Amino acid sequence: MGLTIWEVVPFVALFGVLFTLVVLLQKVRNAPAPQVAEGDRAESRDVGETGSGVEERSAGTVRRRRGGLARMRRAVGTEEGGEVEESVVSGAAGRKKSKKEANREARREAREARLAAVEERRERESRMEEARREEDEREMEEMREREEEERKEQEERDKKEKEEYEAWKDMFKLEEEGEDGGMEEEDEEMLEKFCGRLREGRIVVLEEVGMEFGMGTEEVVDRVVKLEEMGRINGVFDDRGKYVCVSEEEMKQMALFIEKRGRISIEELAIETSRLLELDSVT
Repeated sequence: MGLTIWEVVPFVALFGVLFTLVVLLQKVRNAPAPQVAEGDRAESRDVGETGSGVEERSAGTVRRRRGGLARMRRAVGTEEGGEVEESVVSGAAGRKKSKKEANREARREAREARLAAVEERRERESRMEEARREEDEREMEEMREREEEERKEQEERDKKEKEEYEAWKDMFKLEEEGEDGGMEEEDEEMLEKFCGRLREGRIVVLEEVGMEFGMGTEEVVDRVVKLEEMGRINGVFDDRGKYVCVSEEEMKQMALFIEKRGRISIEELAIETSRLLELDSVT
C-alpha cells in the first residue's frame, strides 16, 4: 500500500533537521583552535571539555533522533504491514463474500431454471390436453355428421324405393275382360312373383317371361332394369334375348373377372356368367 504525501512530509522534515545538525557538527569539528595563553589553557580545557560534552550531547541527540527515526520507520513499517495485512484480510474476506454471492446467484439461477422447466412442462401438457380435447370434439362432430348423413341417405333410399315401388305397381296392370276394360293394380305378391321367376330360372328368355306376365319383350326389359335399380335382383342381358340372374357373390366374381380381363364383350360376360352358374350346357 503506497504512502500519501501527508505521510511523507514528516519524514522529509525530520531528514532536513538531521542533515542540518550533521553539517553544523562537521563545521564545529573542522574549525581551528585559537591560540591562548597558558593561563587560559585551563579555561580552554574547560571549554574543550565543555565542547566535548556538547559534542557528546550532540552525538547523543543525533543518536536519539536516529533511534526515533528508526522507531518511526518501524512504526511506519508496522503500520504499513498492518495495513497490508488488513488489506490481505480484507481481500480474502471480499473473495469469500464474492464466492458466496456467486454461489447464491448460481442457486438462484438453478431454482429459476427448475421453475421455468416446470412451467414449460405444465404449458406443454396443457397444450397437449387442449389438442386432445379438440381432437375428441372434432371426432364427435364428425361422427354426428356421419350419422346425420347416413340417416338422410337412408331416408332418401327409403323414399326412393317407395317411389320406385309405387311406379312399379303402376306399370304392372292387367286388362279385365268385358266392355268396361278396367285396370287393376297388382300388389307386392305380383312383384315377388315376377322376381321369383327370374331368380328361379337363373337364365330366362325375356320373350317367355313377357308371355307369362302379359307384356312385350321391351316392357320386360324395362321392368328388369327397374328391379335392378331397386336392388331386388342382379344380372346381365345377353345378345340372344336372355337374362342371367346372379347373386351378390356371383356379381363380385364377375366384377373380378372383368377387372382382370379388362374390356370384354357381352357374349364373353354371358359365357363367364354361365360358367359361374355351372350352366355351361344351357344354350
